[in-house]
Amino acid sequence: MSRILLAIDFEIEARLLEGIIAAGHDIVDRVSGSLAAATALERLRPDIVLLQGAPETLTPRSVAACSRFGARAIVVVASDLERRNAEALSATEVVEAAASWSEIEVLLASGAVDPSRDVATG
Repeated sequence: MSRILLAIDFEIEARLLEGIIAAGHDIVDRVSGSLAAATALERLRPDIVLLQGAPETLTPRSVAACSRFGARAIVVVASDLERRNAEALSATEVVEAAASWSEIEVLLASGAVDPSRDVATG
C-alpha cells in the first residue's frame, strides 16, 4: 500500500486515521505547517501527502516539495478560505474535510486527476 504523510488538522486526522490504517497504508509522519511538510517530504519521500488547504500549510513551498519529491498531493479543505487557497495554488485533487477515508481511497484508486470534481462530503 502507500506511504502517507499527514499535514492536516488534528480533528480531521483523528477521524481518518482508523480508515487509513485499516486500508493497510503506512503513515510516515504527522506534521503541521508548510515548512514541516516540505522538510518531511524531502526526508521521507512519501507516495501521498494529505495537505490542509489552510494558507499556513498549503503554500508554494509545500506544493513545490510535493512535485520535487514525487508525492501525490491531496488537499483537504474545511472552509471557503481553504478552497480559495487550493484554487489559487492550482491544486488538482481537493477533498472536503468531511469526506470519509473510503471516499478518499476511491480518489486514490482511480489515479485520475479531475480538477473540476471534488470528492463529495458523504
